[in-house]
Amino acid sequence: PIIANFQKGSQPSKALFNIKETRLLHLPPSPINAEEMESHRTAQSQRFVEPSIYIRATNMVYAHPLFGLGFDGFRRHCADAVYIYGMPPLNHFMAGMDPVVGCNIHPHNIYLEIATTAGLIGLMLFVCMVLIWLKKLLLAAVASKDLMLSMLFITLCMMFWPLASISSLFTERTAGWAFLMVGWGVALVKSANTQRA
Repeated sequence: PIIANFQKGSQPSKALFNIKETRLLHLPPSPINAEEMESHRTAQSQRFVEPSIYIRATNMVYAHPLFGLGFDGFRRHCADAVYIYGMPPLNHFMAGMDPVVGCNIHPHNIYLEIATTAGLIGLMLFVCMVLIWLKKLLLAAVASKDLMLSMLFITLCMMFWPLASISSLFTERTAGWAFLMVGWGVALVKSANTQRA
């Protein structure tokens, strides 16, 4: 049995775990306001990403091109009316839109998330870093014919595909898998280079 009973002398048996008396850890409320949470739930229930979040993210980058809005800037400023409009070619898509409708906690694209967080400077550095990783993996995979290196290269190409809709990079789930694959690939590249030397 899962819950064991123990006898101690003449005392009545007691369950090892008393589920009824278990108390859950109470965490403080999330800093996301009610409107953002409702919008996030609506977008999830519809099972698609509201296209306006990409336009909002683009408008944020247009307004703050060099350094972005800082960490978590998209979530904190998504409902700001100033970011509904920005780039003139995109304004007609957002005409008459409620500021709260279509907001989310992140822009569902790694590159837009980096750009809204760290601006175009941060985006350029991030893209350079990703390209260096992919170049190292590709060269090592071609030279060694190692299928594991090829698999990791293809996996990272899919994870960092610019047009992909993906969860936030600043979460343990997404970043954990991404950097696990990167670290694994870089380690194999070093091992392959050592064997060839």
